[in-house]
Amino acid sequence: MPEDMKTARWIVIPKELKAPDVFRSTCPPDVRQICTRIWTDLQKRSTIHGDR
Repeated sequence: MPEDMKTARWIVIPKELKAPDVFRSTCPPDVRQICTRIWTDLQKRSTIHGDR
């Protein structure tokens, strides 16, 4: 990255404006399984009704 871009004010976030890092975990396996079943069902319905 060019030096002028490394120090550009829209690239460099001042320390007082930085939020602390937050770790976000993924959904538990049972929730992912339910979402997969819903998505699979929606895809099947779309194919059956000719929406694709």
